[in-house]
Order: sequence, then C-alpha cells, then structure tokens
Amino acid sequence: METIKIIIADDQTLIRDGLASLLSIKKEVEILATAKNGEEAVKLAKELSPDIILMDIRMPVMDGLAALNKIKEINPTIKIIMLTTFDDDDYIIKSLQVGAQGYLLKDIPIDDLLRALEQAMNGTFQATNSVISRLSTHLRNKKQNDESADIENIKQCFLNLSEKEKNIFNLLGEGMTNKEIASSLNLSEGTIKNYMTNILASFEMRDRTQLALLSYKIKINSN
Repeated sequence: METIKIIIADDQTLIRDGLASLLSIKKEVEILATAKNGEEAVKLAKELSPDIILMDIRMPVMDGLAALNKIKEINPTIKIIMLTTFDDDDYIIKSLQVGAQGYLLKDIPIDDLLRALEQAMNGTFQATNSVISRLSTHLRNKKQNDESADIENIKQCFLNLSEKEKNIFNLLGEGMTNKEIASSLNLSEGTIKNYMTNILASFEMRDRTQLALLSYKIKINSN
C-alpha cells in the first residue's frame, strides 16, 4: 500500500503534535503538515493536496465544519475525517452532509486510527462505535418523525374531502371494488369513478391501488 499523506488540524498543541509524532512512527503514514485552525487547514490542503485530513471540530478563526466545506469545494478528492471529543448529533449529521469520510473520537487507540485511515483510503466511511450508535438512533427517530408527519398530512387531506368522498375512501380501504362501493352507497358505478378521480387528485395520486393502501394505512394508524 502507498504511504498515506496526512494533514492534522487541531487547535490544541499537545493533541496536534502528539498525534503527529505517534502517526509518523508508522511506515504507512507521512505527516505533510499540521494546522492550528481551519483557515490554515484550507491553505495547506490547497498547497499540499493530502490524501486525508484529520480535522477537529471546534477551532478558532475557522471551525472544522467550515474548513471541511471549503476544502471539499477546492478538492473533493481529499478525504476528511473529523477527529474530535464531541459525539454530538448535530456535529455528526452536519459533517456527513458536507462530505466527511468519517467521524472519530479522540480516545481512539492509535492502531485503530491507523486502520481507519487505511480503510478510509479505500472509500469506507469510518466511525467509532458510540458515533455509529448515535447516528443509528438519530436516523431511526428521524424515520419515525417523518412517518408521523406523513400520516398527519394524509389525515388532513382526508378531512378536506366531502362526506361522500370520505365514505368512498373508507370503503376503498376495506378492499371494495368500485362496483361494490356503488352498491353499498346506492350510487352508479360511473358516479363512484367520478368521485374516485376527485379523491385521487386530493391526495395527488394516480393509482387506485395506492389510494386503497393509503386508506388502509390511515385506518391502521387511527386504531
């Protein structure tokens, strides 16, 4: 494997220099430079084109997230791994959105960090177990919130229907055909088709089957 060329950006001298010393011992790594803030990291990234930048989150002058964004604009091939003490959901999500290759905590053993660098070079996203756990919880909660919001939007559309359309929609969710709905409501099948067209438009749908599933979904979530 070729040597991994690295820049370390951290405002704490002890962390920055200590990490550089520990990694420079490894034959797989070449430390190109260190930076004490995001602004220096951006400048060095432009000048040296490293393979990977280990970037702290909170730094003076320019923080790690701002630097990550600027570096990705300058050279999107540079892989940036956030190396921080903060396992904060907001930081993790924002880092991923901007394009970080990983999110590691500073208590990571040096050999694990080296493996993470090697795997990052192969394109694999890197994260410590606690970060993965927080990310999984965040995504699970987001999915539940999105589903709840979706159900509420659907219910609001239902409330905007006329009473006749609501009856037809409910019967549709019970698996009835247009003919069966017409018979149940003492209406012609043609009238039911007209109502169905209006209901589809209200939910911005084109497919009767999807509408039936939607009706069933509302019924289940209402129980």
